[in-house]
Amino acid sequence: MIKKYVSIVLFSLLILVDLINTFNIQRNVVLDGDVAIIVGPRGGYEVVLSDPFGLQVLLENKVYCAPNRYFAHETLIQYYTHVPQLFHAFNDPVESLYLATALGKVMIEVFLIVLLALYITAEQLTLRNFLLSALIVLPFFHTFGFYHTIGIIDLAPSYAFAYALPIALLMLFFLPFYKSLYKEERLKLSWIILVLLAILAIFISLNGPIVPGVACVVAPCILLVLWFKAYRTQTNKSFVRRVFASLWAIPKTYLLPLSWLIFLSLYSLYIGQNNEESLWSETIPMAERYRRLPIGFYEIITSQPGIPVMLIVIYMNAGIIYTLKSEYRTKVLTTLKWIGIFSLVYILLLPLGGYRPYRPNIIRIDTFLPVNLSLIYFIGLSTFYLLTDHSFVLKRVYTGLVVIVLLWFTYMEKNDALQSNYNNTCEKEQLYKLHNSKEEIIELSGNCNVLFWWRVPESEYIKSAPATEFLRKTGVVKGKMYFFQN
Repeated sequence: MIKKYVSIVLFSLLILVDLINTFNIQRNVVLDGDVAIIVGPRGGYEVVLSDPFGLQVLLENKVYCAPNRYFAHETLIQYYTHVPQLFHAFNDPVESLYLATALGKVMIEVFLIVLLALYITAEQLTLRNFLLSALIVLPFFHTFGFYHTIGIIDLAPSYAFAYALPIALLMLFFLPFYKSLYKEERLKLSWIILVLLAILAIFISLNGPIVPGVACVVAPCILLVLWFKAYRTQTNKSFVRRVFASLWAIPKTYLLPLSWLIFLSLYSLYIGQNNEESLWSETIPMAERYRRLPIGFYEIITSQPGIPVMLIVIYMNAGIIYTLKSEYRTKVLTTLKWIGIFSLVYILLLPLGGYRPYRPNIIRIDTFLPVNLSLIYFIGLSTFYLLTDHSFVLKRVYTGLVVIVLLWFTYMEKNDALQSNYNNTCEKEQLYKLHNSKEEIIELSGNCNVLFWWRVPESEYIKSAPATEFLRKTGVVKGKMYFFQN
């Protein structure tokens, strides 16, 4: 019993230390060039805020920015309008802005880690097992290190809120269905839960660019599996009656919420075709996108050692589990099979999502996020089962290997953070200059961009309005102000 409590305290401390370190790293990271125009809002993002459900696309075929991302933008706006103010009691507004940004990204990371741990411990949920699972997956969350291939929380806050947070909410939506299927138990959902799931489906389907696509892969697969199970039992009917009887046999607690999610996701993808952002840059033919897809896949797999090592761990864990005659063997290996199917289908569908010049080969860490999370989940699941399997004779040797791998991932992430080029010292100096200035038009110095992907020239200082409006909302400046950089 004492050993159990000691391990709980130890796991908790290790997780807490890592998260505090992550927070300290994140508070020194630069802001991105999209956050200001979204929170402003400027640059054409005002329309989506007045049309949450994209009805102007549906009824008038109107084209405007991000028609299917209302909740992603509204979440970012509300966060930066209110949270930085909470730090003003003990920090100046500039430092409060960076503290709030770091807090937001760390909270999203914690949310994802909690969800991953709940998925991993679906059959064996205790506090110790939950903390052990969290500790296993934590080293794979890289702020730097292997960020460019396995990064989960984007360095850019606008991307973290538009990619990682919606994916976390989608995982929350799927959690009761996953637990029921994994534990092979009947799914019981009260009408309150069903209503909450229906509301959550609305929120996540209009929240970020990749969630609708993921939902349209995962939800139909769940329903297809349930349909096939029912189909195999309907042996005394004709083919047509068997097909429809099997569909009707799918439990309504699955059929209704998942069908609702599929409908909303398809609607989101439909109105997303009228995204004005797609017209801002050149595009390429669909055939060319598919030609570039293997190049992007090769680059993200080979450019850093993170994913190759993760694949080696997955291969090793699956091989060991395959040789064991344990009760979880079939479940874990079947899970790996479904992860492989999901990853393949998802990657093959990526070119249909459009083209961006900053993502020339289609695959990048933001679009590869669901696959990376799937890999991390399986590493956590398989490692957890092997570490808690009392019949595994080589568990001590295996535990040593796991510790080495996790320490290596932790070291590579933390060590690289010390030498990063994303330090916000220059940017912060310019924000202090704006904060302390009483002039209406300010010249900024420094060898860094300030809240834009480019530097605003003196002749176009008026274009700095979105940035200063963002700074006004976060309390950094007061009143009307512009800036430029020569």
